[in-house]
Amino acid sequence: MRAAQLVTANDLRRSFVGPDDIHTPVLDGITFALSAGTITSLLGASGCGKTTLLRLIAGLDRPEHGDIVSSVELPGPKLGYIQQAERLLPWRTLVGNVALALELLGSPKREAQELAQQALADVGLSDYALRYPNEISGGMTQRVLLARAFITKPQLLLLDEPLGQLDLLARKELASIIRHYVSTNQAAALLVTHSVEEAVFISDTVLTLTRRPARVCERFSVTPLGLGAGAVQLHADSAYETVQRGLLGALERGGTR
Repeated sequence: MRAAQLVTANDLRRSFVGPDDIHTPVLDGITFALSAGTITSLLGASGCGKTTLLRLIAGLDRPEHGDIVSSVELPGPKLGYIQQAERLLPWRTLVGNVALALELLGSPKREAQELAQQALADVGLSDYALRYPNEISGGMTQRVLLARAFITKPQLLLLDEPLGQLDLLARKELASIIRHYVSTNQAAALLVTHSVEEAVFISDTVLTLTRRPARVCERFSVTPLGLGAGAVQLHADSAYETVQRGLLGALERGGTR
């Protein structure tokens, strides 16, 4: 059975106007769909428009042309959005940081705290609930951010380099957490990355983008590697290497490296 499409982006175009009144095209006709239970990665050079595209999908910006059709209210409580360099509130404990997402939606503090405890347990941090952000590592911080994103049970996750700046083991563990959430909740995720390897081991679909103005250069299905079922596999078999070589070739053809 074909997975339900949660979001469809049709021919999205966006440009920005600089102080000299010069229009700079950023996105040029981006079209794709996000299906329930799948992860799609955006792979391209820095500054090509990946973050701009996430902001459009989130409803924080509007395209100049094209439209976004979504069964998820955007923005809304069923959207989980982790932006680049997102920070925790230093004066709140980890459980307090996670509970904040529910408190802002009007949940009673006690209920929010209990659900936050469970969310931290889901990302392997139940023993750190009363710690403060300055007492944990970068990898733990990313886990807390995921717990805060997951706590409202979003149907759509927008993740802007959530695994960046982490070592290989931490990236593998967080990728497994994201895959498990998406699969278990039949959510959809759109993830920005600069890493070919990361795109391969976490995604069902990878979209390579050209330099500005960004267009979809090529689409790759990664599901045949067996990564779509939830268990992240980091190995160097022929299928893995074939997809990696294909992505690198697409980046070269799109002028993104």
